Amino acid sequence: MTLRLSFSPLSSSRHLVGTVLLGMAGAACMPAVADAPQVLFKGPHATVTTDDIQAETAHLPADTRQRLLSRPDQVGQLAENLFIQRTLAAQAREQKLDQTTEVQTRVQLAKDRIEAALVLDKLKDEAALSPQNREKYARSIYKAEPEKFRAPADTRASHILILSKTEGAKEKIDGIYAQLQQGGDFAALAKEHSQDPRSAENGGDLGFFTKGRMVAEFEHAVEQLKKPGEWSKPFLSHFGWHIARLEERRPERPLPFEEVRERLEQEGNEAAFRSARTAVTEAIKDKATPDFEAIEAFSKAQATPDR
Repeated sequence: MTLRLSFSPLSSSRHLVGTVLLGMAGAACMPAVADAPQVLFKGPHATVTTDDIQAETAHLPADTRQRLLSRPDQVGQLAENLFIQRTLAAQAREQKLDQTTEVQTRVQLAKDRIEAALVLDKLKDEAALSPQNREKYARSIYKAEPEKFRAPADTRASHILILSKTEGAKEKIDGIYAQLQQGGDFAALAKEHSQDPRSAENGGDLGFFTKGRMVAEFEHAVEQLKKPGEWSKPFLSHFGWHIARLEERRPERPLPFEEVRERLEQEGNEAAFRSARTAVTEAIKDKATPDFEAIEAFSKAQATPDR
């Protein structure tokens, strides 16, 4: 799916200021680029360079950012958006729309948010656990809360499907069933006849699935099968006619530590950051003196009287 970025000239000045300042923050966070910036869009009042694109996308996850920047059409659309935005911003300055107290206050608040985020980003890096402590945290949680790390019971099955819209579908599935009863190979018959293209090439194998993932008729048919290798009689779902074969059943079981290790280590880093952030914000609040009377008076002044 193509990601198309769009810019509406009807966007509010709040969006315009916020986007420009977010770009500034991205520039502060992104890695240094050795090459001189290249001009991508140029007009009488604005220019957009590769540095602007780097800054505008710096907040994206690394894989998303790489995919976007590797697509010329998406880079071109983003550059166009920034060029329109920057031109409108220049017009705002020419018309002195940026000089009102309200706009200047909003700009300062946006700048404050960005600079605060930079401090928290730095704190997050500083609070990150060492590899040894990440593993220690992960193992302690894995051991203390084993009920959270269990894989649900699941089933692996195969099927042969003849779509209901196929002419003579019932006769075809009955013919395949007869071949199975006479010793035919299920996987070979699935490859030859099944009209489920995703599973047919694998001999009808659907892989493992948990309860509730398949249509009710299919799950019911598979539940009746007792032994791996046993197949059902033909049955109908809204997809068409099936023959299902049981391959394997797995009971609920503990997940191996290595399957959850990365997630738990990430949670350890996040917990360390939350703790560090709480300590910093509490220290800031301890030095503050809120004026509750002023807060209450302001709120009362903003209240809309009942009509």
